[in-house]
Amino acid sequence: GTGAADNPVMTSEYLKSATTAELQKRDQMIKNLAAELRKEREESKKKDAALRKYEGFYREVKARSAEKKLLQKKMQQEQQNMQK
Repeated sequence: GTGAADNPVMTSEYLKSATTAELQKRDQMIKNLAAELRKEREESKKKDAALRKYEGFYREVKARSAEKKLLQKKMQQEQQNMQK
């Protein structure tokens, strides 16, 4: 039979357009993935910044409570000294 499969020109044209469509689809997928990756990077940057802020705050609180404990110890010692 004389179908499209027998016609080399038709077949190559079809393949070309199919390949182009595939490539465009692949390009679009790559673009989408790149965009997603960028978004994730931005989000993780924000999370890192928040985490750093929190860690700094936590360290400050810890330092303050350590200072408080030292002060309390000192005061207790002074009270003990005064009682002697």
